Amino acid sequence: MKIIINGIEPHFKIYKMSECIKNKFYIGKTKQSLKDRMNGHRHGGHSCVSADNHFADIGWRNVTVEIIDQANNDDELILREEEQIKNNASDLMLNKNLNSNEKMRKPIKNKNVYNTCIITSVCRYWSEVESKWITKEQK
Repeated sequence: MKIIINGIEPHFKIYKMSECIKNKFYIGKTKQSLKDRMNGHRHGGHSCVSADNHFADIGWRNVTVEIIDQANNDDELILREEEQIKNNASDLMLNKNLNSNEKMRKPIKNKNVYNTCIITSVCRYWSEVESKWITKEQK
């Protein structure tokens, strides 16, 4: 795996994992160091199992990770990740839980952040009562 960081690594970052075999990619966000975050991807510490499995099948040595955006706080991080996913949407994107018409939203400072999903088992919605994302099965 090759990690590309130009300059100082920002605290709130949007990253893109891509591979050179099938040209598929995944866009994510983190406050961890990219090294720690990638260890999570490699060792099962991530909710996007299908993307992690794809990169494992391709071979982690064929994966490149780069910072494509940054934010100033948690709310902005969520918004910027969504924006990057929308701007880069294609059939090559591995963010499967963000590629369908079923929309779920979480209000953030008078704005709506849409989290969409394609696989029911990983669909999440924002519970105002519990103030957290929960899976659809918990609804």
